[in-house]
Amino acid sequence: MSQQERPETYEDEINLYDYWKVIVKRKSLIIGLFLVVTVASSIISLLMPKIYRGEVVLKLPAITSKELLSVIGKIDAEKVKNILPTTHHLIADVKLNALKDSADKLQFNH
Repeated sequence: MSQQERPETYEDEINLYDYWKVIVKRKSLIIGLFLVVTVASSIISLLMPKIYRGEVVLKLPAITSKELLSVIGKIDAEKVKNILPTTHHLIADVKLNALKDSADKLQFNH
């Protein structure tokens, strides 16, 4: 074969074996970085305060929601303490609202 008939060879082809050698060489760095990130995110997750939010829609059979709201009034810290004597310190805020489209349903958020 002459010079002109030979197929061209490409010098910058991707060789996966070369990439595999780099990964094996840096194996301890890759595993170490993975473990550091995993442990750090676990510790941060466990140290964060637990915050729960609940929401309930109550359907009232005999009384309208506006009448019930006028009887109950605003739910303040003293009322929460009477309702939940052991866990009242965990509740930051309580809201009792009448739903717009219904006269017999209340929305309770805490």
